[in-house]
Amino acid sequence: MRVRRGVVPAVFLFGCFHPDLDAARYACDGSLRGADCPPGFFCAVSTGPQGSVGLCQRTLSAPPGFDLSLSADLLPQKSDLRTVSDLRSVPDLAPTGPCTKTATAQAVAAGVFTCPGNFTAGNFATLCSAGYHVCGAADVSLKLVKAAECKAVSGFYATQIDAGITAGGTVADCPAAMAEPTALVGCGTETRTTAITPTAACLGQPEALRCEAAGTPWSCSHGLVDAAHQEVGLLGGVLCCID
Repeated sequence: MRVRRGVVPAVFLFGCFHPDLDAARYACDGSLRGADCPPGFFCAVSTGPQGSVGLCQRTLSAPPGFDLSLSADLLPQKSDLRTVSDLRSVPDLAPTGPCTKTATAQAVAAGVFTCPGNFTAGNFATLCSAGYHVCGAADVSLKLVKAAECKAVSGFYATQIDAGITAGGTVADCPAAMAEPTALVGCGTETRTTAITPTAACLGQPEALRCEAAGTPWSCSHGLVDAAHQEVGLLGGVLCCID
């Protein structure tokens, strides 16, 4: 059979073509971030005088003199490594003590600390650090607070104990009796505080501040829940108990 001229070249021209991309070298422009490389390749940019000229590479291996860290495909991996610096925040987990406004706290009983600081109405809990809370009626450790120790404390430090006391009275009711003026009970003395007889109901707290008689730096109407404290010298605050 006679083969027509021109047929054979056409067969070779339109046959299967599988170039070896790994063996070939393709120049690329680093500013294009690998867009001018074959699929599966990235542009490894030279650190030499060629500037942004690079070679398309398939693997993480690179020819001598090439900096793979400039590759667009490698940039996310490099930036991810920068999150290692976040581990430096670990020292911040160290305990800061019972109080948020001071690095030192005065213990008036085991697990009970005076934490000074100012706060607006409803924000009394901000004076206690994580792991501590403003002492309340459930904290039996308050019974260990002694009147003599409280007298040596500068400023008045309130608790969350619901209390009331009549004008001129020396015994507080915990909780407050019906229609009885609300009061704060705690530890330490200020101008308007009153020394009271420690009772079991008030967990032995030796000092009270009647809300109706409160004045600078204290203000309250219904106890600590709406109390505020603003003192220039940062004396007075709350008693914080360990959780």
